[in-house]
Amino acid sequence: MAKPSLSPAQWRQACRAINPNVHGVCDTRLSARAAPAINNVTAATTTKRPFYTTQPRSIAGGRKTPHLHNGSLQRATSRVLKSKQGVHLDRDGFFNLKSGADVAKVVREFQDSVKETYEAASSILPPGIGLTSFKSVGERLLKAIHAGHPSAAAIQSISIDVDAVYRIGHVVAGRNFVFREWIQSACAKAGSRRAVVFLVSRYMRLDGIDIHRNNEWTTQVQELALKEDFPPALLVWAELLTWRGQTKEASKILEERVLPFVQSTRSIPKPWTDLTLDGTVSSPWRLYALANADDTEKVKEAINRAALEFGEPVALTELAIDALANRQVGDDFIKTFMDTDKNAWEAFEKYEQYMSMAATAGHDKACFYLANWWNKPMERSEYRKLSMDWHELALQRGDNPSSALILALLFREDGLMDESRKMYDQAAAFGLPMVLPRKGLIELEDNWDNPEYTPPMKKIAVKLMRLF
Repeated sequence: MAKPSLSPAQWRQACRAINPNVHGVCDTRLSARAAPAINNVTAATTTKRPFYTTQPRSIAGGRKTPHLHNGSLQRATSRVLKSKQGVHLDRDGFFNLKSGADVAKVVREFQDSVKETYEAASSILPPGIGLTSFKSVGERLLKAIHAGHPSAAAIQSISIDVDAVYRIGHVVAGRNFVFREWIQSACAKAGSRRAVVFLVSRYMRLDGIDIHRNNEWTTQVQELALKEDFPPALLVWAELLTWRGQTKEASKILEERVLPFVQSTRSIPKPWTDLTLDGTVSSPWRLYALANADDTEKVKEAINRAALEFGEPVALTELAIDALANRQVGDDFIKTFMDTDKNAWEAFEKYEQYMSMAATAGHDKACFYLANWWNKPMERSEYRKLSMDWHELALQRGDNPSSALILALLFREDGLMDESRKMYDQAAAFGLPMVLPRKGLIELEDNWDNPEYTPPMKKIAVKLMRLF
């Protein structure tokens, strides 16, 4: 059985419950690409238990693989999943290989830069970890990564504090996603709660899974949520229940165990204290909206709180679009608003404010919409440059062929033919948006390098330069 639609699609549906005119964001990959949501959680002073901190977790022994009862399940074990970086994972979303790199070279490079690495990462390392301990753990981790598959025993041989090893491992791995995958899987098997929750949250979003199938790791998340009240686990379990259609139970968990302890904040959480595991897990108010998609008032409250109190990028984008909900459809709707309604600036200011907040938080669609917003008043050259800057940022945040093609056209207008060709080739590699009939796209390609050719900018702009 295939998993249900990804959460951004459900989020759009919830938003449409408030305002059917809101088109929403159409890229279902945004949850993986959006920058970390700006949320933090601190325990209310009147609560009986701390909600935002946990003690280091001692090692848990390696758990046995669940028994396979029949041939169909046996064959399923050979099924391979892939991470967004293309790394092969097992059917539970775990990495089960060792690195084939030159271990001596890797360790030597780590030793050569260990002091600089330690100093740069001092703010995110566990308290009390000195340079000597950092170096020792790092060296042993790198050797383990090259010696065998991820295992609880590999982490046990390094330290009893698996959470500390997990945090140090993130620094040691750096941008090497193979090292990072190995550390994630090994620490999860050794009992690191954050590692388990991260991998299950990621697993839920992989293509080719059965969202209704329980395994030992989803069971662990359930236990961490319901027995230990581990905040990230509560969110992941509530989201999993929602995707399985158990929305009432998910809503109850959020209402009773999460939302009463959440305090509004616009500040960036300190490292390793973020309830959402640096954006891996959806924010609590966003999940609450998904779980209550049939209740318009609850959805509306959740979207507003997610956007205005926690800076949720997708929610901010929806609020920006909602500000223009009574817009006149057409290329000249801004002029129409300004000619007929002196109060229209309020709607435009809200649109710009919310979309800017979402774009600054790293939402690639918000960057795209904001770029088109600044491209409207073409008589202002500084606005045009600002539009190009936002389109470039949209490209950095995600594979956006529309931004690539717009930049190619704007470079071409400026006479920068080499830059224009490079950007056009990038747009073509993504897949050119169908802004023109097939014949028009062929004409565009055949004449792109001809300086005498003038592309039909008005037709293309109507299709590409959308504000929502």
